[in-house]
Amino acid sequence: MKILFHENSKELWQFFIENQKNPCGCGSNMFHYEYDDSKIYGVCNACGEKIYTVAEPFVKEYLEMGKWIDLSNKKPSDYTILVDIDDTIEDLCGAWCKWLNDKHGTHVEHMDITEWDVSKFFPTLTKEQVFEPLHDENFWWTIEPISGASEYLKKLVDEGYNIYLCTSTDYRNVKPKHEAIIKRYFPFIDWRKVIVAYDKQMIKADFLIDDGIHNLEHGEYVKILMSATHNRSYNAEENDMHRVENWKEIYNLIHRLTD
Repeated sequence: MKILFHENSKELWQFFIENQKNPCGCGSNMFHYEYDDSKIYGVCNACGEKIYTVAEPFVKEYLEMGKWIDLSNKKPSDYTILVDIDDTIEDLCGAWCKWLNDKHGTHVEHMDITEWDVSKFFPTLTKEQVFEPLHDENFWWTIEPISGASEYLKKLVDEGYNIYLCTSTDYRNVKPKHEAIIKRYFPFIDWRKVIVAYDKQMIKADFLIDDGIHNLEHGEYVKILMSATHNRSYNAEENDMHRVENWKEIYNLIHRLTD
């Protein structure tokens, strides 16, 4: 099966119909094209169901679009997947809000954080007070993993995919984050598979899974946006990103694009 990518061959060419869901009924409105050397199908990004067949008169025109890549001969070990840490495999924002509420008597919930800058939602606190927990080693031990992250990452590792955790964390947080989160919840990921990088676009990989829009934009990899309260209003579809709601969706998406 061949899949339609943009000319640079790193970005899946995605499509959507505004204000309309795919007919498969899974709730997604995003799809891509697959070609089996006979017919071209529109395939739902979320559930992988074929939602329609391109009419025969248009097949030649579609085959001249972008770049059709046959992924059937590639093995999992041929793929490198970068995985963000904060709010992608663990719930930093939830723990952060609770820490500040407990210490300062505020009443901000995780769902209230609708922008990247958390300090905007704690107007009674200084920026120093808001960011203070991130430099407290004890804070990192209060963070819980996101449901399914460990299970599905372990499956991908066991299947042979090259998994690297990639974080833009402050250098002072590297050790506590590794001890409190990676070793505790993701012990199957070796420390040599952890990358600290402020500009993730500089790293060569096939996929990046991240909740930070700025980390995905302009990157030469398949962009998987982990849904979070702070990125809900962002139109992932128009920016060649796959929006996913959970780790089961991530796992299934990677297999649809690599199997």
